[in-house]
Amino acid sequence: MFAQLNIYNSLFQNNRATGNGANSNDPSRCSFINNGQNEIGSGGNGGAIYQDGGNATNVILCGNDVLNNAAGSGAFGGGVFMTSNDFTGTLTVQNSIITGNTGGFWTQVHEGSVTNLGTAFGVNAKSASVQSSTLQGR
Repeated sequence: MFAQLNIYNSLFQNNRATGNGANSNDPSRCSFINNGQNEIGSGGNGGAIYQDGGNATNVILCGNDVLNNAAGSGAFGGGVFMTSNDFTGTLTVQNSIITGNTGGFWTQVHEGSVTNLGTAFGVNAKSASVQSSTLQGR
């Protein structure tokens, strides 16, 4: 069982994820199937904050500075990488500054009015909410 991730009043600065290309499908290196593919875990996602997988796994970021972090080459979420395998998890960002982060990005949510979290995020979630925060490229 995955647990909710709560991060409060923290600084993530100048971190770099190792690896490149995110996860790729290579049955010759890994026979385990995850998300419909043989993920070899080449890494690189989530330069500062990384939560991958789980069902109904929520991420709450409140009062944080996430500054100048980087995803690996060809990977995603220089600032924040968050995926909910079944799109039941949520992402909440409150009173935070998330700027200067590099890497690939996307926001894929199934509900709510927030459909673009900007260029610091790689997110698959049920919904995302942002309150009183500064997000790059949004």
